[in-house]
Amino acid sequence: MKTKNIISIVILTVVVLGIGMFIRQHNMFTESSGKQGHHDIYYCPMHPKILYDHPGRCPICGMDLVKKIVGPSQQESGLQGYATISVTVPRQQLIGLRTQIVNVKPIVKIIRAFGTVSSAAELYKIQNEFIDAYVAYVNVHRDYKRISDRRATWDVHRDLQISLLEAKDKLLKLGLSEGEIDKLQNVSWSEIWKQPKLLLFNDSRPYWVMAQIFEQDYSFVREGQEVEVSIPALREKTKGFIRSVGGFVDPVSRSVTALIELRDVSRPLAANMLVDITIPVKLGDALLVPRQAVMDTGVRKIVFVCKAGNTFEPREIQTGWETDDGFEVQSGLTAGERIVVNGNFLLDSESRVEGEAHE
Repeated sequence: MKTKNIISIVILTVVVLGIGMFIRQHNMFTESSGKQGHHDIYYCPMHPKILYDHPGRCPICGMDLVKKIVGPSQQESGLQGYATISVTVPRQQLIGLRTQIVNVKPIVKIIRAFGTVSSAAELYKIQNEFIDAYVAYVNVHRDYKRISDRRATWDVHRDLQISLLEAKDKLLKLGLSEGEIDKLQNVSWSEIWKQPKLLLFNDSRPYWVMAQIFEQDYSFVREGQEVEVSIPALREKTKGFIRSVGGFVDPVSRSVTALIELRDVSRPLAANMLVDITIPVKLGDALLVPRQAVMDTGVRKIVFVCKAGNTFEPREIQTGWETDDGFEVQSGLTAGERIVVNGNFLLDSESRVEGEAHE
């Protein structure tokens, strides 16, 4: 009898333990199933609309998918399609995030051009051609006024006027400005053999450079500007200044010729020798942001502004001058704000993913 009771107790104990284990496993399964409703999200930094619930590669570009970190401080921003996001300090270190305070700085635009050493022979020839055409034109023009009824004189007057304009265009192409060309008209009519002194020729400054300034940089170049000239063939750099800027845009190269007078050259130059020219142009002081801080979508320019609590706000900016260092900010930022200058690529992708989720 006692044996039966012991067996019954053992059986009952096993059944209770089994039921307990079943209930525990059921609860664990239910808890696990509940968690499965919140999958991790992986996205492509290049194509934020590509979303997966597991790691992998983007089917479009092949980049590794990045896990989206969801934080309680993620919220809508004032920028459509973007969200303000929160990034922990360890993750900032992981993606190499760096920031910088925006300040007002001098803006210097660097104009780069190429040129050749001028032999001066062509410039000398065209200047003489212009002076001769001008003298002939003025003399005939005086006669034309006096005997304007003669058709033959009018034809000569017209032809000489065309010759004068052609010679002027040649000088403009060679880099002489309108002001310099006007000096060639200082003819002494009482002593016609005394022609104006030819421009830009001086025994102490035998070397000239004919620089090709691209059309988009034409408005920044003016007479008297300091320039830096590099002569690759001599492995030498020297200084110079712009003596004259022509007024004729070449229809093929879309460039204007400027004549540059070199200061000092240690070794003789050869005609048509190639040179590289750098012209720094000061544009004043303005708010300047580094180039790498700006995400350019083609439609707008975005920067990420650091806010309190490791929060980063996407901000659209309007830019002005573009330099080698970055962009002038006309609106969207104020001096003293801190922006992201490295690691903003991943911030941009995550911000757009969150922005689409809020829409």
